[in-house]
Amino acid sequence: MFVIKFMIYFSLSFFILTIPMSGNPLFYSLEKVARPITKNLFSYVREGSKEGIAKSKKFFSNTVPPKKDVVKTKSSSTKKPMGKYTEEEKEFLENILKKAQ
Repeated sequence: MFVIKFMIYFSLSFFILTIPMSGNPLFYSLEKVARPITKNLFSYVREGSKEGIAKSKKFFSNTVPPKKDVVKTKSSSTKKPMGKYTEEEKEFLENILKKAQ
């Protein structure tokens, strides 16, 4: 139903704008009157979009990390820790590992 209404309104407005007035279609007369307003409107929209793009570029330029985060093997926990643990410490660590799984 929407498409049918759209086609009717479009056809009606198209035929109204093509009515000849003083040798030119009505659209050309309306365009001459509206040209200063549309020129200002388009320049305002153009400047606003340029500012928006500049702000978004500034915002997204901070999202890229400066360098890749790498874990060195010397500081990672790939080796077993040195030292001896008491039985209580061993049980405590085993409980933590079981909860983590």
